[in-house]
Amino acid sequence: MPKRVFDPLTLFTSTLMRAPEWLISATAGPPIALDGRELQRATQFMLLFAATSLGKTGQSVAVGRLNTELGARAVGVPLAGVTVTKTAIPGPAGDLAAWIYRPKPRRATPQEADLPPQPTAPAIVFYHGGGWSVGSLRSHDSPARALSLAAQATVISVDYRMAPEHRFPAAPLDCLAAYAWVRSQAELLEINPDAIAVMGDSAGGNLAAVVAQQCRNQAIPAPAVQALVYPATDLTFDTTVHNRLGDDFYLTVDEMEWFRKAYLLWDSDQERRDPMVSPIFGDLTDLPPALVWTAGFDPLREQGERYADALRAAGNRVFSRCYEDQTHGFLNFAALPGAIPRLGQMGAQVRAALDLVSQQPN
Repeated sequence: MPKRVFDPLTLFTSTLMRAPEWLISATAGPPIALDGRELQRATQFMLLFAATSLGKTGQSVAVGRLNTELGARAVGVPLAGVTVTKTAIPGPAGDLAAWIYRPKPRRATPQEADLPPQPTAPAIVFYHGGGWSVGSLRSHDSPARALSLAAQATVISVDYRMAPEHRFPAAPLDCLAAYAWVRSQAELLEINPDAIAVMGDSAGGNLAAVVAQQCRNQAIPAPAVQALVYPATDLTFDTTVHNRLGDDFYLTVDEMEWFRKAYLLWDSDQERRDPMVSPIFGDLTDLPPALVWTAGFDPLREQGERYADALRAAGNRVFSRCYEDQTHGFLNFAALPGAIPRLGQMGAQVRAALDLVSQQPN
């Protein structure tokens, strides 16, 4: 089990989420079940303390960003065993802040000391979620640490330009430039250029999918893997699942519409169907292998599942899994029971995919 850095707020949340079943039941109410799925009780309990919706309250972007960081800190776990270096990446409109996570090397055994040097590490270029508007490097520090440890990979977390100050296409252009820079600087970063994944959650999953498509379109060397966590792939929102899951499970339809209006310049149907906005409308042939994770109680679940199915139909290799008892945002919920093993599993799957692809002949 990875070691944790002591943090009073995280400790309080972890203790709260592990309250006795009778207390959770008395406070959270009866179990929530839908379509044969039952919501994790600790997650149901946590939803009582979730910040109110941007779309419902009309709160400012600044307050939304603060709430996002505080909420992520409350339910995250700052894992030890990782070094974090702050840097800047050249972007199309100025430098982009980035945090580089590396797992600390463990002490070699006498037997390992006689082995030849290990090859350069694989890497994950990570784009945080938050509706293109409210996420940050800080809000996704906990999952970045967990992924670096689990994958034993260098994670480069990128802080792209945010809406509504910088609307589409600022974010995807920044993310594409960041990936291209990381690959071009592989020797300096001490990473394997043939073992780089693009990864993100929610809006970040959208951006990772867009980067994978644009690399092919612009003849940029493609990432080895695209790893998409409950990605937003269709901003037309033309799906019935939003109506059933879009009110009570962390991400709401009101928020989704607020984020879309903040992100898009015109918010027209034509703009919503642009493949750089909604990657499901793009050319899905000849793309990197994909890992797609969704959540059972997430209004974006169907989008992720449809994208995985469409990638398969276009001839791509795809692994997909739905965490049936989870909501949108579970990547950040490391303080909840079972979350650290789940993050470990996801990181290990990314590493396995990178190893498989990078070892194949070109």
